Amino acid sequence: MKKILITGWSGFLGLNLTRLLLDSGYQVIGFSRNDPVPHLGIINHPAFLFIRGNLVNNAHLETIPEIDCMVHLAGNVSANYSIKNCREDFENNVIATFNILEYCRKRSNVTLIYASTAKIYPLADLVKHTPYGTSKYVADCYAQEYILTYNIPIIINRFVTFYGPRQYNFSEPDRSWINWFIEANITGKPIVLAGQGDQIRDPLFIGDAAELVKIQIENPAMVGNIYDVGAGTDNSITPSQVVEQIVQLSGKRFVEIKKRERRHDEKKEFVADISKISTFWKPKHKFSKGLSITYKWLDSTLMKNSE
Repeated sequence: MKKILITGWSGFLGLNLTRLLLDSGYQVIGFSRNDPVPHLGIINHPAFLFIRGNLVNNAHLETIPEIDCMVHLAGNVSANYSIKNCREDFENNVIATFNILEYCRKRSNVTLIYASTAKIYPLADLVKHTPYGTSKYVADCYAQEYILTYNIPIIINRFVTFYGPRQYNFSEPDRSWINWFIEANITGKPIVLAGQGDQIRDPLFIGDAAELVKIQIENPAMVGNIYDVGAGTDNSITPSQVVEQIVQLSGKRFVEIKKRERRHDEKKEFVADISKISTFWKPKHKFSKGLSITYKWLDSTLMKNSE
């Protein structure tokens, strides 16, 4: 039975991946500096082990037992947060990732699957950027160097925005703007669109992202590669169109839709080129289906929380 360590295991992708791997017969070690949430039903699973630690502190990685693969999902994921908290963003995205790379270099038999982001592309495209985009770009470059210089078995996934069930940070729109829009519609809160809400994106259903990582754990042929990961051109959509679909699902309009200027790092259009990864994986959920699943889950979960 393979042992998989997941940093950030109780986050959005981490929680969905943890459940998928446990259901698939893997042993999972969840590494986090935060207390596990009991009601998620994972902490007492016989194949799950929780380790408390901070990746910024290199000594904490020494508490990790022998493993077959590490999936590195921990770190700051918010561009807005990085603008207000530059140092913490740098420590959690750059120093923590460097410590993990060093851990894997010393244990060259451990495969590393690293969650980068499509937010690095404004840098590469010579578009202005945020501290978050910069810190993830630096970590991405370091991961590439460890592939080239030390021949470490690493996979880099440059993910777009996620949406879907099992996201418990309802109050933080940066975690998933689609989930936030749904919650706001259900609970009667205002939302904010950047510009006219006509930016083209290809948000990825969280279950499809988790399935990809499972495939990568099981497929050595994918090691040593960088993949752009999104839902692709067939699932491209704008925030305004997402708003329309949520209204159709709920049968009620948003209480208020505010507008703000687009941030300098928010490109007018970004759709991931998934041609490189399509030999191994393709998203199963069309956006309308994924949105419906997400709406039903959020509606049910918010109702339970209000009781």
